[in-house]
Formats: sequence, C-alpha cells, structure tokens
Amino acid sequence: MPLPLDIPIYSSRSGESAQARLHYLIDQFHVAIQDEIAERNPLPHHDAPTFPLRHGRRQHRTGRTSYFLFDTDPLPTQVLDHANASLILGANRYTCRIVGFSLDGLALAIDADLPAVIDEAKLTLDTPRLLEALDKRLHDVLKHPHMFDIAQGLHVFDPHATPKPLTVLALPPAPHLNPEQYTAYEAALRQDLTYIIGPPGTGKTDLIATLVLALHEMGQRTLLCSPTNTAIDLIIDTILEKRPTLPTGSLLRVGSPSPDSSDRAQMVNLEALTLAANFQLEETIARLKRHLTDLDTDLDTARAFLGTLEQHQPAIDALQSAHQTARRLTQAVTVLQHTIKERGLVLRDLMGEMTQRQTLPAVFRLFSQPSRETLLEQHFTLAHRQQQDQDALVALTEHVTAARASLAHHQETVDQATPVIAWDTTVWTASELTALMATLMHTRYTLLQELHHHEQQLRLTEQDFVAQSQIIGTTLTRTYTSRLLHDQRYDTVILDEASMGAAPAILHAACLSKSRVIIVGDFLQLPPISTAKTPAARQWLGRSIYQIANIQSGDDPRIVALRTQYRMHPTIAAVASRLYAKAGLEYHSAPNMAAQRKPITDLAPAPGSALIFVDTQDGHPTTLRDHAGSPYNIYHALLCVELAQHMLSTPGPHPSITIVAPYCAQVKLLDRMLRHEGLEKQVRIGTIHQFQGSASDVVIFDTVLTENVSRSMLGSTSADAHPHLLINVAITRAKGKLILIGHGDALSTLARHPDPILWDCVQQAHTRGTVIPGPSLVPALTCQVGNSILHSTDSLERVLPTRQQTAPLLHAV
Repeated sequence: MPLPLDIPIYSSRSGESAQARLHYLIDQFHVAIQDEIAERNPLPHHDAPTFPLRHGRRQHRTGRTSYFLFDTDPLPTQVLDHANASLILGANRYTCRIVGFSLDGLALAIDADLPAVIDEAKLTLDTPRLLEALDKRLHDVLKHPHMFDIAQGLHVFDPHATPKPLTVLALPPAPHLNPEQYTAYEAALRQDLTYIIGPPGTGKTDLIATLVLALHEMGQRTLLCSPTNTAIDLIIDTILEKRPTLPTGSLLRVGSPSPDSSDRAQMVNLEALTLAANFQLEETIARLKRHLTDLDTDLDTARAFLGTLEQHQPAIDALQSAHQTARRLTQAVTVLQHTIKERGLVLRDLMGEMTQRQTLPAVFRLFSQPSRETLLEQHFTLAHRQQQDQDALVALTEHVTAARASLAHHQETVDQATPVIAWDTTVWTASELTALMATLMHTRYTLLQELHHHEQQLRLTEQDFVAQSQIIGTTLTRTYTSRLLHDQRYDTVILDEASMGAAPAILHAACLSKSRVIIVGDFLQLPPISTAKTPAARQWLGRSIYQIANIQSGDDPRIVALRTQYRMHPTIAAVASRLYAKAGLEYHSAPNMAAQRKPITDLAPAPGSALIFVDTQDGHPTTLRDHAGSPYNIYHALLCVELAQHMLSTPGPHPSITIVAPYCAQVKLLDRMLRHEGLEKQVRIGTIHQFQGSASDVVIFDTVLTENVSRSMLGSTSADAHPHLLINVAITRAKGKLILIGHGDALSTLARHPDPILWDCVQQAHTRGTVIPGPSLVPALTCQVGNSILHSTDSLERVLPTRQQTAPLLHAV
C-alpha cells in the first residue's frame, strides 16, 4: 500500500524499520553528495584549482598554528565551501585551513613553522574531499550502527517525531532568563529532542551558553557545533564570561578559532592547551622540523646536482679537462718565466766580467782564466737559449690565452646546462654525492623517527584532553573530519545556526548523541548552499533541516519559540516581525530597546530615526554590470561611502558600521572605494551571506538596482530563490540604525511580491522613519566611467574628488 504523500519514508509513520529508514536517508544523501561533487569537480581527473597569494604576513600564533593574512584576487565563495586547502611555498606543500576571506584577502591557519613574511605562495583547493569524507562517515554509520545512536539521528529528521521525556531530578537555576527563554531551557533539558526557534536578537547565544553550563553541572557531556567558526567562538566566549572559573580542560575548542575571536576563547583551544602542557616538547618538535627542512633542502640540492652530473657529464668532463690544461700551461709559463729571469742574471754577470777584463792591462788579460773566447762562447750559447725560451714563452702565453678561452667556453656551457646550485662542480664526483645522499637520508630517517615519537606524545596529550573534556565546541564539518573526534560520544549534542547546516552533516552529528539533541536557529534565515541543481541535491543539500523535518511555528511539541528580541531598535524589528507573523510566530521587542539604542539612533543622518530610506530616483542613478553580469551602481556606492565617512568623523565613540549589498560587483566597488578613503578597517563590507550570525550598530543596505526589482534576485519567486530570507538577514543585522539605499520606483515593483519584506521596509521608513532624497546627500554624477570603475584607480579618482568637493554636510539633513 503506497504511503500518503505527506508521509516520507524516513518518517516514523511510514511503517518502515529504523534500519530501513536510515538506509533510505543515507542512500539519498549519497546521491545528493555525488551530484554535488560532480558539479564542483566536473572533470574526474582535473587538476585542483590553484590561486596565487601575495604579501603574506603572520598575524599571530596559537599553539602550533600560525595565522597568516594574504592578499589575493577575489575567490568564488562556492569554491571555498567544503574545500580542502593546501599552501604551496616553493617545492613544499602545507595543509592549511581557510578561516576567513574577503574580496582581496584570505586568512589561513597553518600548522607549520613558516617565516613571518611570505612574499609569494599559492593556494590549492581540493573541493570534493570534505564531501567525500562526509559520505564515507555516513556509510560508517550504516555499516556500524551499534557504534552510533541511529534512533536519535532518525528522531531529529522525523517529521512526526514526539519528544520523549528524560529523567531529570532538578534543573540548575537560571534566574537571568526571561520566561520564554526559561521555557526553552526547561524543555531542552527535560526531553530528548528540542527545536529552539529564535528570530534575530532573541538571546539564542546566551541561552545556549546557559544550557551548556547547566549540562556541565548535571555531569553531562556536551558537543556544541555550528556550521560557522564565528558562532562557536561567540558561544564559547559567552560561556567563559558566565563561568570564568571553569576547570582547565573541561571546555575544549577543537579546530581553528575565527581570527576575531576573543583571547579567552583562544585559550581553551586544543592547540593552546596542548602547547601549555608540552612547552618543551613543542620546542623540540619545532627544532626538529627546522632541521628536517634544512636537510630536505640539502637533499634536493644534492639530487639536482647528481642528476646534473649524470645528465651533463661530457660537458663537466670537458670543463675539468680545460681546468687541468689551463693549470698545466699556467704552471709551464711560470717555470719558463722564472728560467728566463735567472738566465738573464747569468748573462748580465758574463757581460760584466767581459767588460771588466777589457779594462785590465794586456799582460793580465793574456793570463786570465777563463779566456775571453770562452766567455764569449758561453755568452753566445746562453743568449741563444734565452732567445729560444722567450720565443717559447710567447707561444706558451698564446696557448694559455687559448686555454683560458676554452675554459670560459666550457664553463658557460656547463652553467647553461646545469641549475644554479651552491656546489662546486670541480670538487664533487657522482660517487661522492651518492655517498653523501645516503648519509643525509640516514640522518633524515633518524630525525623523522624522533619527530614521530614526539608528535605521538603530543597526539596522546590531545587525545587525553578530548577524552577528559566535558564540553567540546567545534564546527559541524570537523565532527566528521577530525580523527580526534571519531570515537567520541556525548550525552547531548547542541547545534547552533541550524538553518545553514547541511542535512547529511546534521544526521551524523545527531547520531553522536546518547540522550538529547538541541537544535537552535531561525527557520527564516538562509538555508545551506548547494551548487548542484539536481533533484537530489536540491532536496537534501539545498533545504534546511526545518524544511526536511517539517518544523513550523505551529503547535508542534518539538518546538519552543523565543519571541522577545534584545538587539534591534523596535522600528527595525517591526519590519522583520511582519515576516515572522506571516509564518505564525509572534515577535516583539523588549520594552527598553528604544532607550538602549538611542545613542545610535541619534547619529546623523536623521538623528532620532532608526530606519532611514535614502531614495535615489531623483539622482538618476544607473545600474551597470561587470563582465560576469553582476550589477553595480556608482551613485549608490558614493552614498554608502559618504554616510560611513560622516558617521566616523563625528565626535565621540564611533559606531560599528556594516555595508551589505546583494551583488558581488557592488561589494567589489565599495571595497575599492573604502580602501581609497582609508576606511577599510573601520567599515565592514560584504554580501549578505557573509554576515549571518553577526550584528552591527549601523547597517547600510544597498539594494543597487534602478530597474524593475521584481525581476531580479531580490524579487524572484522561483522555488530555489529565498529573497525574503536574504533580506531578513540583511535588515536584522542592525542594532540601532538601518539605512536602506534604493530607487523608489524600482522598489515599488515589489509591492505585489508574496513576501514583500523589502517593500515593507520602505513603507515603514515612510510611516515611522525618515525618507531622504539621495541628491540632498550626494549630487548626481556628472561623469560616466563605465566598467572601468571596477578595475581602474584613475577612474575611481575621477569620481571621488568630485563627490568630496560637492557633497553637502550630513548634519544639515
């Protein structure tokens, strides 16, 4: 009998056994993962993508991990997702982790002893590796179900699941929680499955930290995971703020913390704790690695030179022969020059003696010995030999010149044929190099054994920390990739930012729980990103756990909702509350939020207004497109930069400012402009996806478009599009001031959209906020720069000085 359409096979009401339901889910996940791998790596034997990196600077070190920031060209986000990265430095490859990226920067965590400055390197990405690791881990669940709690995993995905009560005698007190937070707190601790739904700013992070500490007091072991490092580090920091006296090792952060995580959060990182416990061992390992690096360099040089000797031996033999010939001839010239010099002295003495005899009386000359004839004969003989040797010297000198020319020729031949190496080709022979390499290889083997022994001691220390810790915080990805965590099981698994988690990874994490699973998030936030568009990928990788498990805000025993927000000014929250009300969830602001946000709302422009719509239609802006078709708007970008610059130039504490835009080309343009103005460290800029889970005092939301927005991504009604979720994330990042920049006529086309949250925001600005004409802030552009604005600094200069000279002061608005 076929199942009703609303009862999937993985439901407890399907009539299938738990094993059959598990088989179904994992088989479906396998198909989806393979489709995604094929999409990300379409050619089976294609080389992994490689990207150049420049101007690397080490920012800091935590344990054995060095954090580097590199300059790079923009990298596609979909490539960085699920990527297994390696840093290529010369001939060496180092495994690394991507911990942050922007349009032209990349933050890497590298477990290696590298120089503090790296001028050039390459990043290579093997994108399918993490997906393959997830697929393999799921098949481990299928093959060894006794090693996992598959009932708990199925329970999480079951659309018809009913939470089962757990035996809990008494709950640790939590007096700081509001009533709805306490209801969620109590439900999460007293039952085996709880979905805590909380719109932005409702205190989810604080509640998770409270739950983790309560479970710790109850003697329970907890796995805290999230798709993002930022979320994990924020929760860990909140835990440590609430309980700074937690015993060392009871809270453990596994993996690389985000670059902007707090110092105290980094101190509970596994590597930092391991370093503190094994400082001398770490020093020994670092020394051995440096020695091995030097040894490998010498081995590479010796191998290269030996290959050179073997490949170019005739040229090297000729060079050595030329060296010998030049040496022999030079020595002969030296000997001959010495002989000529000595004979010249003898000839001079003979000539002196004959001259002296001429001065004697004839009778004395008659009886003098040797006779004059004998002296003349000796002089003649020696002079003749001297002339012969001088002629021979001239000829020999010519031979020496020729030999040196031949030597230079052979040397040039060898230099061109061999690599530039620091070894003397006239000293080392092939047999000597072979013997040297054998000695170096033996030394290397000994060092590797010693290094392996010390690293094994470190791994044992890490394993001890992991085994003894009561709270482990890590990313969802690391739960299935870290060998340290493979054998670990937990009483409770808590998943934060659940909407972003891939369903296969959530199933694996849930199967690690022995008692309860607590899933925290917002069903109106962004779902996971899937590149493949196959039916399997769309169903199992492109949908959130809320959609798969049929989590809605109605009367569902699995759900506990948080309804009071503590982040946004009520005027901003009111826009989002309409979207949640439509989904059946009441959402309101805490009573004192307007007063708390007053210092921010009192900033210009429009002091006192939390919601501002800057209408650009009278400025006649133009939407252009880059080579990839991504829209950008120069006039809107100028408004964004002017607003940020003014808010940062006012006296007093500066607010945190974030500029978000839905299109990469506009983000790239804004990034260049902010750098031109020296604001890149004071203003955050990015696409909407990059800021889910974060908050800012002021958010400037640039909608970019000047034509019919209903036909764009922001107004799409296709099944794969989630414009209302995207816009909801953008506007709910703002604490005290939300500035929406848009073309009024273009945005009005969204009035008939099924979820018109962006148009609601414009309407809210008209009724409860402030509407400012764009030209009152920045006059319309008088020059056209076209696509070159994205690439040419000269074009940027043509725009920005004009704006600086003509833009009015914002405090006049």
